[in-house]
Amino acid sequence: GSVVAYVGHGKTVLMTVKESGKWICEVSKKGFEDSFKEHHNKVAKTVRICSHLEIHNVAGKIPDFIECPDCNRTMEVFITYKCCHINEDKANGDH
Repeated sequence: GSVVAYVGHGKTVLMTVKESGKWICEVSKKGFEDSFKEHHNKVAKTVRICSHLEIHNVAGKIPDFIECPDCNRTMEVFITYKCCHINEDKANGDH
């Protein structure tokens, strides 16, 4: 359909799909979305996944802290540097 049923980490979503035999019988009672979400939440509790968030340094507006979208703990701050090996003029459509 045109509605997002659920959003999660690729690893846990794939595990939920692979384990569909464990929760598919609940679909007739609870519906697909609720059945999927319920089983995914169980799977997510058994898998340790680190969440990463990238924020571009725009005009110094980087927040002091950000809460993890999964567990609401304050996320650790890491500084990374990136090079995509692209000529800026070509990346902007200028040749």
